[in-house]
Amino acid sequence: MKGQLLRFVPRYSLRTLAVFMLLCTSGFGLWWRWEPWCFVRALDTPDSIPPVAYEFDDHRALFELLERGRVSNFGNLSPDGAVIERNRGEVLLRRASTGDIEWKAAWRPKLSQAYFSPDGGFVAFEYHDTFVNTVTMRRAATGERLWQCRLGSRSGPDTAFSPDGRLVAFTGKTWDNETITIEVRLAETGEPVMSWCSPGWAWPMAISPDGALLACGSGNREVSVLDVATGTCVRTLAGGCISIEWSPDGRTLLTAGHSDSSAIWDVGSGTCIARLGDDLTADVCGAYSRSGDRVATGNQDHHVRIWSARTGQCLYVLKAQDRAVRSLAFSSDGERLLVWDGFLGIWQRHRPEWWWGVFWLREFWLTAAFAAIFVWSVVRDRRRLARTG
Repeated sequence: MKGQLLRFVPRYSLRTLAVFMLLCTSGFGLWWRWEPWCFVRALDTPDSIPPVAYEFDDHRALFELLERGRVSNFGNLSPDGAVIERNRGEVLLRRASTGDIEWKAAWRPKLSQAYFSPDGGFVAFEYHDTFVNTVTMRRAATGERLWQCRLGSRSGPDTAFSPDGRLVAFTGKTWDNETITIEVRLAETGEPVMSWCSPGWAWPMAISPDGALLACGSGNREVSVLDVATGTCVRTLAGGCISIEWSPDGRTLLTAGHSDSSAIWDVGSGTCIARLGDDLTADVCGAYSRSGDRVATGNQDHHVRIWSARTGQCLYVLKAQDRAVRSLAFSSDGERLLVWDGFLGIWQRHRPEWWWGVFWLREFWLTAAFAAIFVWSVVRDRRRLARTG
């Protein structure tokens, strides 16, 4: 019986078996990491082009428009490929794919920013004077002015739309210049929905996907989560930030700040799911993929890091241009990443059929080395068995 069992025992050395285990481990690591990113293109852009805060798809048209010089010192790209420009006392909307001007409107000298709603239906303009912060809402298709709201001097350069484009939030100080107020209104009519007084500055802001919650940073190094319906603070998250992003399902929140490490928070419980890096990373922006399983953070050290949203593990590190990364956006399919650091760059994720991308992975070279050692060890064992009969 013992002799019959020995017939099924591989007659290889322990060295060969150990190398085989290492080969299997490195092969599994190669399979797990088989998702390299490739830098596609970069284009120098004016520094005043505002951050991209939505999922982009028409990036080729934007590149063409910038190359033709039609975006001059002010611009923003809508989800359907329209660009807001400021030129010679006019604000105009130009179709990125064709370069055609669709409408024009006069602009005030203190025009600071323009924000498209995620559905492309509305565009909000911020006018900042010394003592007045004015928000003007226009219909993106026609340029029709829908409503206008004035508050005291601004507390932060931020206006946030809800993902469905129904709500818009903005900030300003009250006329006594003592209290900072967050206003939430209906985007189409300007009807007030919520007003909340912040203990410090109220920036940045982001509305949850279902429009029920609003998250905003404050001067006391906290992130407040507000109930839009009641105007009450339902959750407080410890840590300052200069960027806030909601996950697609609205359950978690990504915060990134200069002096605090980036973090992913469970909004329901207020607990920190993962810390991304350490307090020295100085992340300044972040973005969720549409699937919600990955987040990207932009850093002052000229790098973009892609993380697992579930575990907080760093999956990839991408080297941007020699400037701090100021804005990020995933494409809707998660295959491309837009990086803005003064240059507008596109990173493309390799598909498995792009076989040459494997050479950039450390796991590939480990697997190749273990495979060579394994073949050498098997050949030696076979020769030894042949000599001993």
